Amino acid sequence: LRTYPWSCLECKKCEICREKGDDDRILFCDSCDRGWHMDCLNPPIKDMPENEW
Repeated sequence: LRTYPWSCLECKKCEICREKGDDDRILFCDSCDRGWHMDCLNPPIKDMPENEW
């Protein structure tokens, strides 16, 4: 099982572009707590998921 170092919410970066910001457009995985900007994903996600992600 792979583990990742803990980061505070203000310190988390997108796993693809490595940038912070766009807090209303970043998704955090419910399992690993890593984040991705919706526009950085391939294909991009247009709408924020309503359920767990």
